[in-house]
Amino acid sequence: MINKNKANNIISEFLESLEEKELLKYAKFIFSFGSVTLDVRYIPNINIGIVADNIDGNILRRFRSVIKKVMRKSRSMPLFLTKDEFEKYTNYFPIEYYHMKFRHNKLYGKDLFTDLDIKIDDLLPTIKREFAAKILKLREIYFATSGKFILKRVLFKSISSLVTFLKLIIYIDYRTNKDKFKKIFENNYNEQKFMQKINGIEIFEFVNVYYKLNINYLMSVYKYKYNNIRVDISPDDFFKGIEEWKRIQQFIELKM
Repeated sequence: MINKNKANNIISEFLESLEEKELLKYAKFIFSFGSVTLDVRYIPNINIGIVADNIDGNILRRFRSVIKKVMRKSRSMPLFLTKDEFEKYTNYFPIEYYHMKFRHNKLYGKDLFTDLDIKIDDLLPTIKREFAAKILKLREIYFATSGKFILKRVLFKSISSLVTFLKLIIYIDYRTNKDKFKKIFENNYNEQKFMQKINGIEIFEFVNVYYKLNINYLMSVYKYKYNNIRVDISPDDFFKGIEEWKRIQQFIELKM
C-alpha cells in the first residue's frame, strides 16, 4: 500500500520530470484516476493516464525513462494513448471509461473527459456480459472450494465489483429516464456529484427502495467487509448471495 501523501508527491515529481525533459509539449491531457482520487490514507497503486496527439517510436523513447521511474514508485503501468485512441476506445472499454470519467483528477492540459460521451449502447451489453460471467464464476468457485473462510473471501472480493455494477445500473437508468430522477431528487440531481459521492451503503439502499431488488444479504456482506459488522457466511448463505446476484441480473435483462 502507498501512503496517500506519498502518492501525491510521486505525482508531483512525475510532472516535474516531464517538464524538465520538455515532454509536456507532446501531451494534450494528463490525469490520475482510480483510488488515488479517493479520500483515504492508503492506496494500492497510482494510476496515471497520458494523452498525446501522436505516439511513435521517437515519442516512446523520449518518455521511457520517466515512465519507468514512475512505474517503480506507483506500482502501475501508466495509460499512454493518442487523442484519437482516447476518443475511440470508449466503444471498446465503456466500463473502464465510466470509472475514469467520474473518478479522475486533471493534472495537465484540457480535461478531455468533460465532453466525452459514454454510450449506453456500448455500456449495457458489456454490463450484461460481465454480470453473467461473474455469476458463472461464483458457481464455479463454490464447486472448487470448501470451508467458510474461502467462501467469505470470495464474497468479500465479489462485493466490490457488485457495487460497481449497481452504480452503473443507476447511471444507465438516469441516462435513459431523466424525468424519473428529477422526481426522485426534486430537480436537485447532479450527475457528476452523484456518481462521485454516493457510497456503497447508499447504493444498496437506493436500488432496494427504487428498484425493489431486496438484496439485503449482499448489503450485509458489504457492511461486514467495510464496517466490520459481522454476518454469517455458510454455504447456504453463499447460495443466498448468488440468488441475489441472479435477481439483479434478471432486473437488468427485463427492465433495462
